[in-house]
Amino acid sequence: MDQKEQNLQIAIADFKSGKFESGREAARAYGIPLLTFKDRLNGKEPRRIAHQYEQRLTPTQEDFLTNWVLEQDL
Repeated sequence: MDQKEQNLQIAIADFKSGKFESGREAARAYGIPLLTFKDRLNGKEPRRIAHQYEQRLTPTQEDFLTNWVLEQDL
């Protein structure tokens, strides 16, 4: 999970726990676009997951290929 996704998950958790009074406040505190925050709060999946069926490689294949390319580069 990348840093942006981690920040988004933390912002959602903090908002749900009552640390922030509004979604706007939580999104701003973690540098998340408000629309992204609201969409994810309402259950929308990340683009990479939502469009996974349209991709030619599975995430496992993609990771394998990435690692192989990096090894070849060494």
